[in-house]
Amino acid sequence: MNMFDGSKSVNSGRYQSLSDLIASVIELGDLPEETRGTVVEYCQKALVNDVLDQNTEPRPPRLYLFGRSGAGKSSLINAVSNEEVTEVGTFEPTTASSEVYEAELPRINEKWHLVDSRGLFESVPADGGMSVNTVEKLKADLETYNPDILLHVMTPEQVRAGEDDFDTIEKLDDALVGGLPPRVTCINKVDTFLSLGEDWPPEENETVRQRIIEVLNLVTEILPVYQHENIDAEDSVRGRLFGSNKNLGAIPLYVKEKPYWNLTALKDMLYYRKQNQTILDFTQVQRQKRMMRRLARKQTIQMAETINESPRRLIVDPRVPIVTGLESFLIALIGAFAGRKLHRKTVEEYHQSVDLSLGDVMSTTSGVTTDVITGLFKQDLKYIRNNFYCVGRSAEVFFFDDERVDPEEFRPEAKQYFHQS
Repeated sequence: MNMFDGSKSVNSGRYQSLSDLIASVIELGDLPEETRGTVVEYCQKALVNDVLDQNTEPRPPRLYLFGRSGAGKSSLINAVSNEEVTEVGTFEPTTASSEVYEAELPRINEKWHLVDSRGLFESVPADGGMSVNTVEKLKADLETYNPDILLHVMTPEQVRAGEDDFDTIEKLDDALVGGLPPRVTCINKVDTFLSLGEDWPPEENETVRQRIIEVLNLVTEILPVYQHENIDAEDSVRGRLFGSNKNLGAIPLYVKEKPYWNLTALKDMLYYRKQNQTILDFTQVQRQKRMMRRLARKQTIQMAETINESPRRLIVDPRVPIVTGLESFLIALIGAFAGRKLHRKTVEEYHQSVDLSLGDVMSTTSGVTTDVITGLFKQDLKYIRNNFYCVGRSAEVFFFDDERVDPEEFRPEAKQYFHQS
């Protein structure tokens, strides 16, 4: 599904429909044909490639497994798919880089994508913290695979010493546009609580049961989670559902070899119904929203850089409304990414939300008229670039979060971004 009917080629037969659409969104009025064509052309050039290429067709659910060395990610993939799809290591990581496996789940008659991530957690000592480089590489990997759900695989020992891991997850959540996908904490290798000669599974060993419950309590406390319920109302050792859209729950597991223990609880959790939809349905909707929000942010940056590279004569000439045209188009696009129509009314809805005039303001964040801003641009062309970023971020928050934030509040963020880029 494309955002609109159009082509990247200006010579194609479909370009005219895109031109007309752009013109209707930015409302060029009775401008001469040459001027109109100039503004529309700059709007077309400012589109990020992803907009015209974006495909949002359904795909199999995708789980992204990450965790430190020895947590048992590969074993969990093999258990979920019920066949040997990847090597399983004992001490050294066997996966050189992230790789996607397709797994059949016969019980629910569905295919899944499982991303076995080397996650870069393996590159860090067991008692060491995460480097900035680790966070950046994990961020890039998650943007590449765009999973529906994260499975944070940990052993009981790693949970006890896992503050660095949980802190890294929070840093990633802040760093990714739209935040991280919802996640499940998988406490693997709970058989380590078993002493030689003792009974297994935990239902037959009260000591092991209590130690598993203690680890579940610890995860609940560390995250922290303020509301939770047992997955099995009659058996608290099976795991917990959390009342959080970020942290879905915690599941204890044994998946080294058959018979696996508690694997069904993990699968059932993803199909647990909350508010008339399964958890998996919810996470897939959230994935689409994150994808659209990342496109919105990329479009904001692209627009800002495009206007900053435009010929100065077009920026300061009030007869060629490049600034207002591009700005209107940016607002409409962000609204469309969030589910609105790509329409002039979407632009008006945003302007009304932040009490901004559509009349004589050349840039909606500047609050000054054409005559004043003409002189300003001669001194500082970066000003308009930062303004575009501010407007885009304000529109993003409005359309995606239903919050009204004055564009000016994003000025420090704009300065920081363009200083670093």
